[in-house]
Amino acid sequence: MEIERVNEFTIKFFITYRDIEDRGFDREEIWSDRERGEELFWEMMDEAHQQEQFPLEGPLWIQVQALDKGLEIIVTRAQMSKDGK
Repeated sequence: MEIERVNEFTIKFFITYRDIEDRGFDREEIWSDRERGEELFWEMMDEAHQQEQFPLEGPLWIQVQALDKGLEIIVTRAQMSKDGK
C-alpha cells in the first residue's frame, strides 16, 4: 500500500487488490460486507496515523475510486475551528 500526504488535512492511499487479499480481505467482500470494508479502512487509517502522523479525529470526507489494479482512496479531515465549526 502506498500512502501520500497531500497536505495537512488530506491523505491519499493506493492499495492493490493483491495487498487487500494479503491482509485477509476478499476483493468482493469489501464492497458487499460493510463491516469488513470498514475494518480495512480503519486498518489503513491506522497505518496513515503511524506513518504520516495523520490524526484520526473529527469528520472525514472519503472518496474511493476503483481502478483495474486496486483502489485509490482520498481522505480529507474537516478543518475545524476552535469553536467547533
